[in-house]
Amino acid sequence: MAIRLKQAGCDDVRVFEKGGDVGGVWRENSYPGAACDVPSHLYSFLFEPNPRWSRRFAEQEQIHDYLRHCADKYDVRRQIRLRTEVLSAAYDEGAAQWELQLSDGSTHRADVLIPACGQLSAPSVPEIAGLDDFAGELFHSAHWPDDIALEGKHVAVIGTGASAIQIVPSIAERVGRLRLFQREAAHVIRKPDYAYPEAAKRVFERIPALLKASRWLTYLQLESRALPFNAS
Repeated sequence: MAIRLKQAGCDDVRVFEKGGDVGGVWRENSYPGAACDVPSHLYSFLFEPNPRWSRRFAEQEQIHDYLRHCADKYDVRRQIRLRTEVLSAAYDEGAAQWELQLSDGSTHRADVLIPACGQLSAPSVPEIAGLDDFAGELFHSAHWPDDIALEGKHVAVIGTGASAIQIVPSIAERVGRLRLFQREAAHVIRKPDYAYPEAAKRVFERIPALLKASRWLTYLQLESRALPFNAS
């Protein structure tokens, strides 16, 4: 949004980010197997296509690098206040402005407020009886420890959502025993993932029209359910 506003001639933009870097969900989640479930050529900004994706379904670290690249290339970092959480927003009728209360104790006034808080930055921890008394290692997938060693251990994974679907295959060969608990069965389809050969990446770089065609073909194949209505 900040980039698009600047491209439209509006440079008086401030972005408040409670984290220490840009990247949102791709900054917060670094568990084994973390990747996008949308093909890379489609999971890119239309104004910044990326011919150098390493795989058809990009992994977390590469997506985070892409977002940082965009912030740098389009010079929006100077307009971002990191480690600054918006605690409240109140509309001042008389001044026709929003007044924001920030976590550093300051306030900020704006004519237009655009909430872009995301929905995947606050982990949901289930209320399971006895959870607080568990003597082993316990953590949410969004808080995956960098130094955790799973080799030979008895591991229990609770849930079969998108994160578990990525985590379980990534750790199954490393652990001593793996139990997966689910409340409701999820429908899982095969993920046609593969690495892009270097030759293909060079072609996408040299012929941008092919990269654009790959993007729209992916959309028509996977995202569009009614071609006559969505093709335009």
